[in-house]
Amino acid sequence: MGAIAKSQVKYFNSYSNLPSNTIDVLIADEAHRIREKSTTMYMKKVDYPKESQIEELIKIAKVPVFFIDDRQNISPKEIGSSNYIRENAQRLGCDISEYNLAIQFRCQGPTRLFNG
Repeated sequence: MGAIAKSQVKYFNSYSNLPSNTIDVLIADEAHRIREKSTTMYMKKVDYPKESQIEELIKIAKVPVFFIDDRQNISPKEIGSSNYIRENAQRLGCDISEYNLAIQFRCQGPTRLFNG
């Protein structure tokens, strides 16, 4: 990944200290992986964010976009779902537009780029 991409591609918990509307468009891929709070194992409890992770993500972006697969979760701590995101967006006063993707493209990762 190049330097420009590294500065723009982040984990969900990277946004906990940004002011509202800092980002024009936030594209959250794999949004079903959203957790309750943006914490790390290195954080002290006193430093835990006061808002939920979904609130942080919605508030920092002028236009938040979430790609979700409700049939996919990796960890029980992952609570992102279409309903969860929709309910929080409505509670925060967002205008919501929902779309279903007609097709999907799955990249086979970097090994295909270098070995193929």
